Amino acid sequence: MHVSSNSTLLVAGGAANGTPIAATSWFSNSHTTRQVFFLDSSGNVMTSNTTGSQPWSTPYNVLTGDSVDPSTNALAVCSATAAQNTGLDGIRVYYGSGSCPGTTSSECIREVGMDFFESTQPIWHMWVTFPGCDVKSGVACAVSNNVNHLYLRNNTNNGFIQQWQWSYTDQYENGDAFWSMTTTGPSNMTDGSDIAALNHGSNTDYIFYQTATGQVERALYYGSAIGNFMPLETASVGTKLTAAHTNYSGIVVYQKPLNGSLSYDMVMRSGQEVGTGLVV
Repeated sequence: MHVSSNSTLLVAGGAANGTPIAATSWFSNSHTTRQVFFLDSSGNVMTSNTTGSQPWSTPYNVLTGDSVDPSTNALAVCSATAAQNTGLDGIRVYYGSGSCPGTTSSECIREVGMDFFESTQPIWHMWVTFPGCDVKSGVACAVSNNVNHLYLRNNTNNGFIQQWQWSYTDQYENGDAFWSMTTTGPSNMTDGSDIAALNHGSNTDYIFYQTATGQVERALYYGSAIGNFMPLETASVGTKLTAAHTNYSGIVVYQKPLNGSLSYDMVMRSGQEVGTGLVV
């Protein structure tokens, strides 16, 4: 995979060492907006964006009355621009909370978000808390058919990946939306592994994570269950993962062991690897 650029731009300063990074983009009013989220050393979830060819905005904190867990590796973002009151028309961010308000849990994932239609300036809301999660591991989300699929790891000994769902159709049209844990996945995801997810269409998600041996593994969510586990390449233990849909396959990017090079793996729904190599 060849990545070309005519210049390198400074997006934002003040990022904490080792921070997870989450990024999203959307197209609206004939312009593409790109937005990035990261953690700073004060426990804030910071964000900056750019629209078209405009400079990146000054970073600001999206949290109110909370801070991130100092040991968290969890940070994910999803966005969409559905017609108002029919689906997601905004941004949803998930992070490892440092306070877990309203629960007795010492570890949790929390949702913060905003809706594009609410105001010309972003108004961020502190929403749902998911208790009993492993904040030292990653978190991921994917939106399919107006349903948000959230993937996280529980903090019990078995370490299962959980999938939670929220229907925006139920929220806006029926008025009876609620988060529900719909299924669980593999228990061989190692402590501290990142999670990456993408929607492949036809109600199918690719879920990537790392095992204790350092191997990156892909699972599928389809219909109502997580299955079809497929071992891929070996990565540096604790590598960050990111994933995207491309043509008829999913691509995951990770850091290789030994030389630390940035590498990718392209895999079909069937599990067939159609390409591997360095990101150069």
